[in-house]
Amino acid sequence: YELQRQGVDLRAHRMEIARERLSLLHPDSPSNIFEPKKKASFKYAKPKTYDVAQGTLTNRITSIPASIKNLKKLTYLYVANGYVGLNDTDLPLELAELSELTDVEFYNCRFKKFPEALKKMSHVISLNFGNNSTIEPQDLYDGLNEFIASSEKELQILYVNSCGLKEFPSNLKTAEKIGLLDFSTNRIKELPSTNRKLAPVQAFFDDNLIEKIADDFCETDDIEKLSVTNNLLKEFPGLFKDGSKSDYTASSVDFSNNHISKFADTFKGICVETLTLSGNPLGQVKSNSKGKKMCPDELGKTESRISYLVMSACEIDSISPDAFKGLGKIIEALDLSSNNLEYLPRELGLETLPYVTGLNLAYNCFSSFPMPAFTLAMLNKLYLNDQNSVKKDKYGKPYEDKNGGNVTFRCLKKWPEALDSYPAYATLRLLDISYNDIQSIDENSYPTLVSSFNVSDNDNLEMHVPSDICSKIASGLVQLGFSSNQHIWGCPILDVDINK
Repeated sequence: YELQRQGVDLRAHRMEIARERLSLLHPDSPSNIFEPKKKASFKYAKPKTYDVAQGTLTNRITSIPASIKNLKKLTYLYVANGYVGLNDTDLPLELAELSELTDVEFYNCRFKKFPEALKKMSHVISLNFGNNSTIEPQDLYDGLNEFIASSEKELQILYVNSCGLKEFPSNLKTAEKIGLLDFSTNRIKELPSTNRKLAPVQAFFDDNLIEKIADDFCETDDIEKLSVTNNLLKEFPGLFKDGSKSDYTASSVDFSNNHISKFADTFKGICVETLTLSGNPLGQVKSNSKGKKMCPDELGKTESRISYLVMSACEIDSISPDAFKGLGKIIEALDLSSNNLEYLPRELGLETLPYVTGLNLAYNCFSSFPMPAFTLAMLNKLYLNDQNSVKKDKYGKPYEDKNGGNVTFRCLKKWPEALDSYPAYATLRLLDISYNDIQSIDENSYPTLVSSFNVSDNDNLEMHVPSDICSKIASGLVQLGFSSNQHIWGCPILDVDINK
């Protein structure tokens, strides 16, 4: 509404506005190790709350009169948070006579049945039918299919989020121009075959009950964003037909927080800037001879083209030497945080990942510095904070606390020797080793080229800061994260207890 008052041609910029709106409703997870090539920009949409609580009504509109048919030039009709829909006659059939009416919103209303008028409208380009959860799922499914069949030659944007929908509308495969879909927060269990006739640019299916995605659910050549987070998938689908040989690269594919433990046999790889698989038990299927849960190697074997791979909290204990071997030509950042890693294989270094600039190994179980990471000649950011291991007795049985949980301890204690002999020493600018138990960093082994160094909450740390680094800290050229109770020598400007 504000844009229209500002003179923005809503029709001409319909897709840009819709893209920005979806970026606000489904923001990319922030990253501390990777910058996307194309950041989300907001020229039309503003970062403010679009929704009200489901069922909360903010106007008293109960119906629309049949005389609306006289508004021959009506192009937009937005009805939100009202009582429309309590009666079958609240929306007149005359709405279908308005050939200029292309952008329609019935959001968070009181529909008991899918409106007949909407079923007959044949010129709708954009429909927001979100937050209408008072319609029976079967009636909603049937009604959506009838509406789509009526507007199939024009429909480009469809929002049906938070409606209790149980089945994906089959007629969407006939909507030739469909570009943006939002079916998040429903009860859909399957994304069925469309013989790849469905070809969205962005599609969101977060917070459903999806257990299966057909390999030919949709065409993927033009896909920019695909998000299927917080569902019940057990395997990563073979959805991307050309795999790593595709001529097209998606910007973001997110399958986080499912139950994915393997890749489908039909998986041929993927081309995407950011692939997010966090919160899936990917380490459950493959184990080594010691019973360690192994990182899957399908992405490497298929030579998938991924710039930023997120595999945090995936129950991974160990990484095979070849797990990421096929990714080296493209990958720039790797997030393996919140797993159970105790070491990195020697092969996971310069030859395997030559272009990696960001590596997140926080919240793992490293008891010594993972030196293969320091062989990465372009490494710029490294997170090694919060390394914890389970305390065990001499028989290997974990100690339990009073609540029955495992007793853990900070296991990373020793600062590495001869760090300046490794390739990453020359390129590393951010190093986070906070919340560990590093004992000592002397003046000669201080990482002098690091401009952001976090050593806070290493309670037993004694560290000597070189005088030239202290001068850079004073001038703001170097940032040092520390705790006031640490014994940090050589820099009197620091607010630590020993300087008071």
